[in-house]
Amino acid sequence: HLTGKYPDWYPKELRYSRSVKGRIFCEDFQKAGSQVIVPAIEEWLNLDLVAKRTRNPMGFPIHWRLKNGSTFEVLTYEQKTAHYEGWKGDLAWFDEPPSRDKYIATLRGLVDTGGRTWLTLTPLSQPWLYDELVTNKAGNDIQCITMDIRDNVIREVDGIQYGHLTEEAIKRFEDSLNPEEKEARLHGKFLHLT
Repeated sequence: HLTGKYPDWYPKELRYSRSVKGRIFCEDFQKAGSQVIVPAIEEWLNLDLVAKRTRNPMGFPIHWRLKNGSTFEVLTYEQKTAHYEGWKGDLAWFDEPPSRDKYIATLRGLVDTGGRTWLTLTPLSQPWLYDELVTNKAGNDIQCITMDIRDNVIREVDGIQYGHLTEEAIKRFEDSLNPEEKEARLHGKFLHLT
C-alpha cells in the first residue's frame, strides 16, 4: 500500500491510488524494532523507493518517507498512549499484541480515512483481543486468520519453494514446550483459553 505497487491479483477496489500514511507498532526499539521490524522492512521494501529515514536518539529509524509521498513511522508499546493520540493515517500494523488503550487510540486515527489495521501476533497476552476481535467481530469487517507453525514448513509446490522452517527445527522447539504453550506457540490458539 505504501509503495502503490500492487500485484495483478490484488483487488482494485482495495488499492490506494494516492500516497498513504502508516504506522508500525512493536514491543520496543532495542529488540523487536531492530531485530524484527527493520530487517522485515529492509527485506520487503525496495529501498530505492525510500527518500528519507529519520532516526531517534538511539539511532533507530522511526520515520520513513518514500519518494511517492507515502510515509510511515514506528512506535513501541513502551511509549505512552498519549503518543498514539492525535494522529490521522491510513494503515496500522501491530506486531505482537497491543494493549487495548493503544489499539483504540490508533483506531481513532484511522477514522478520518477509513483506514485499515493488521495485527500479526502469537496470542500469549492481551485476552481482550480474543473477546473483542475474534469472538465479537464488530461490523463483520474483521477477519481472523489462525496459522499453525507447520504452515511455514519448507515445501515445494509446482516448482516454487514456500516456507522457511524445517520439520526438525519445529520438533526441537515443540519438545521444549508445555501443553499450554504448544497451543499458542504452535497452533495460534489464545494462551488464556488453555
